[in-house]
Amino acid sequence: MRGRIYFRISRYFIILSFLWLLLGMFTIILQPVSAQEQGRLIIVLYEHDPDTGIPMEDYIFLEGKEYGVLVGYEKINESGVVERGIAYNVTITVPWGTYVNSILQPEISIIAPSFESYPSFLITASKKGYVADEVEVTVIKGRIRIFTDPSPLKVKEKEGFLVTVKDQDGNRIAGAMVYIDQEGYRNHLVPTNEDGIAYLSAPTVKTDEEITVTAYKEGYTVGSTTIFVENIEDTSVIPPDFLSILAAFLFVILAIIFVRLRGKIKISKTKNKIRTPLSWGRYIGYKKNLPLSEYKTSDDENKPASETKHAEEKKTVEVRGPKIEEIRIYRTDKKRETKYVSDEDKRKSISSRRKYTKPQYDWFEGTEDIRYKIDRITGKIDEEEIDKWFEGVDDIRSKIDETLRKKYKNKK
Repeated sequence: MRGRIYFRISRYFIILSFLWLLLGMFTIILQPVSAQEQGRLIIVLYEHDPDTGIPMEDYIFLEGKEYGVLVGYEKINESGVVERGIAYNVTITVPWGTYVNSILQPEISIIAPSFESYPSFLITASKKGYVADEVEVTVIKGRIRIFTDPSPLKVKEKEGFLVTVKDQDGNRIAGAMVYIDQEGYRNHLVPTNEDGIAYLSAPTVKTDEEITVTAYKEGYTVGSTTIFVENIEDTSVIPPDFLSILAAFLFVILAIIFVRLRGKIKISKTKNKIRTPLSWGRYIGYKKNLPLSEYKTSDDENKPASETKHAEEKKTVEVRGPKIEEIRIYRTDKKRETKYVSDEDKRKSISSRRKYTKPQYDWFEGTEDIRYKIDRITGKIDEEEIDKWFEGVDDIRSKIDETLRKKYKNKK
């Protein structure tokens, strides 16, 4: 049951969609036919010149100039033939007024307004039973023309030349911007002076060619002309490729000079650092991993003569940068001699070492001093100044030392 209901609804939906499509196609077909049976108006503009009467295509009016407006029609008759002709009793509307043509005067004349008032405006044509038409008109002050002397002009590249800018009536235009229409020169704008003259310089070209010179000004159409530019080979200019090679060559030379100077500076610094004496008589090499045992020390003089090297030895020390050779020269050890010392000389040497010379200013105070106790034992203490005594070269200590030396000699 549900399947039948769903099928009926789907069938009705398809039928309605088909009818809607047919209705749309019928409407599209009927509209052009209706419009063609009704007819349409066509506005034709031309310069109001009895001698020419050529229709305009660009719809540009010069301010203050008279122009003609004519309205035609186009429709298909009952036989299917296209009819064309002039439409009468047509209402023509412009921003500043309304006009109606007639059989006696099918054309109407209008004067273009000033550029400041109406830079652009619409012209509308309408009539009952016809489709209306309208056109947009642009108002300008004039049409720019560029003149050269001679014409056509032929110049060499980088050579200066003059152009004169005028309007369609031959009046010079001041303040127009002139430029060369070529890549890299379009932003070089040159204004014309009060006489409408501009001074330009020919561009650089690879080969002889024609270039375009363009001029424009607000309220005027853009004007242009062509000139011929001749290529000149400049032998005094160094080619860019050669300049690049020369710059690279100079850079390499400067780099070599810099490296050599830097190496010399390092060598001079290294010579000062190669042998730096320390307080214990050893020497330090330039590199940290150089063993100290390879350098001669103050203890080498105590080694036997057989272990001493008498020949010059060259030793290379590795440093950063250039290699440095150190020439080491060893001194010949002095020959050792055996000297016998007698007992009397030994005793004199010992007594001389034990002898102590006291300075004049050496003195002690207090009863706890060891020297005070010695004086007390020997019975030579100063009872009057028990807490203070002085000693010098001839004091009690010298006498004690002398007594001890004599006692030592007697024992021997």
